[in-house]
Amino acid sequence: MKKIFNYLKPYQKSLSLGIFIKAVAGILDLMLPFLLAMIIDDIIPTRSIALVILFGGLMLVAAILSLTMNVVANRISAKVSTDAILDLRKDGYRKIMSLHAKKVDEVGLPSLVSRMTTDTYHVYRFFNVMQRMGIRAPILLIGAIMLMVIIDFQLSLIMLVLLPLLFGVVSFITIKGIPYFDQLQRSLDELIKVVRENLTGIRIIKAFNQQDKEIERFSLINQLTSAKEQKANIIVGLLNPTMALLLNSGLIIILWVGANNVLNKTSQVGSIIAYISYFTLILNAFYALNRIFLLTSKATASANRLTELLESDVTLRQVEKKIEPNSSAVLSFNHVTFGYYDHEPTLQDIHFDLNPHETLAIIGATGSGKSTLAQLCLRLYDPQEGTISLLGQDIQSMPLDELRRSFAVVFQNDTLFSFTIAQNIQLGEMIPMESIEASLYMAQADFVNQLPQQLETQVQRSGSNFSGGQKQRLVLSRAFAKEAKVLILDDASSALDYVTESLIFQNLKSKKPLSTILITQRVSLALAADKVMMLDAGKMVGYDTHSELMKTCIPYQQLVSIQLGGEVYE
Repeated sequence: MKKIFNYLKPYQKSLSLGIFIKAVAGILDLMLPFLLAMIIDDIIPTRSIALVILFGGLMLVAAILSLTMNVVANRISAKVSTDAILDLRKDGYRKIMSLHAKKVDEVGLPSLVSRMTTDTYHVYRFFNVMQRMGIRAPILLIGAIMLMVIIDFQLSLIMLVLLPLLFGVVSFITIKGIPYFDQLQRSLDELIKVVRENLTGIRIIKAFNQQDKEIERFSLINQLTSAKEQKANIIVGLLNPTMALLLNSGLIIILWVGANNVLNKTSQVGSIIAYISYFTLILNAFYALNRIFLLTSKATASANRLTELLESDVTLRQVEKKIEPNSSAVLSFNHVTFGYYDHEPTLQDIHFDLNPHETLAIIGATGSGKSTLAQLCLRLYDPQEGTISLLGQDIQSMPLDELRRSFAVVFQNDTLFSFTIAQNIQLGEMIPMESIEASLYMAQADFVNQLPQQLETQVQRSGSNFSGGQKQRLVLSRAFAKEAKVLILDDASSALDYVTESLIFQNLKSKKPLSTILITQRVSLALAADKVMMLDAGKMVGYDTHSELMKTCIPYQQLVSIQLGGEVYE
């Protein structure tokens, strides 16, 4: 919680001003019953109209000032809370963007979404209520008790007996409530996960007629979340009725004792009225404290999750800069081994050199580790063994922005954003229109010119207003427009027909002769590559030219034979 409170530090002046105004408004509220008691007990018996008007005017001025100052202080608290949470969300989002991919896998995307939305909202409410009621309620509570002691010490003993019981109940329920709200937030993560999966894959669900099963799956996690929320609310829900029982019991006793004192002429009517007014202020203060403690339970659980995110270690291991002066390769894998789980390698002992203007085709069955290899190039993950070098320099010694600028990549399931087509291709880079048009031509994306707004056409969420082939050509255009040393195409033409695919790769070879890693399952694409590497269960079973592999690699021969209808090309 301490780290979250640090976000209020930049707004200390506004925060202090708001607290001061709230404190003054609270003191003015405490003056009203005291002035009323004076009017009833001391001024009315004198029959002085002038004094009644004077003290009545003081009460009116105090009430107006209190109202005005509370409104001003509430506006300040809302502004401070909003600005603090704005900073918190910025830092949280920046942290998420810099998280290592392995950490993202551990935390989970639904949890990250929940932390940036629900958790920050709970902290915002806590900040806001603490400024509005966290100062006012204690002032009213302490001030009212002190004035009650001054007015009638005997009646104050009743309140002094109740206070330890009230604080005990509040403390017990708050301590019990925090773990329940933490469990509730984790359950909400799972709920978001199910909703996110179903909304993303809604077409697949409908195509396979699985609506009822997915509704049932949602209902189960929804019921579990509701059950946990009910448990949490039952615990904290005990607070209000328990406090009401204790305070109203005290009020009944005070009224009974006070009435007897008035009859016995040991107390004055004004004092009893003021006493009851102060008791009402105490009652309201305790209800405010109840709300604060409830929000504290939620905010503490949320703050712990946000602190965990903000303190996540995103530092990638940085090695000493080493350059191999004799290395002519653009990209080298030097006996690289990697696994998403340490005990289960996904890639084992991978070694190859990608030379300037060379195309390396990586082919293999589904799950053989082809896409993982592409992610290692960008340092989305780091290998457990071996090194990866770019132009002779270990990529772990390079700044990440410099490293990733060196690659243009099309991932297996790539994304279009809710920008215009031009913005999707530029993606924050200063790419001139001539280069964008050239990249569209290379990717055979001529359909863009047929659109009413052409490059200014708005792309809907995930490119839903384009077909699969059109989306893939736009993604290819984005990669072709980028100035990079290495182009990585991970199954980048799976949605294209063979003619379009052939034209694209002819354009790529002739107009933009980059060093290219071509990850594919199609032997027809591998035929045009300078070298071919075949993976099987994460291991290299062949690495050479197509002709040599046809002589030496039996799995490659079998794959060529199967895909090309029994014909073997050398």
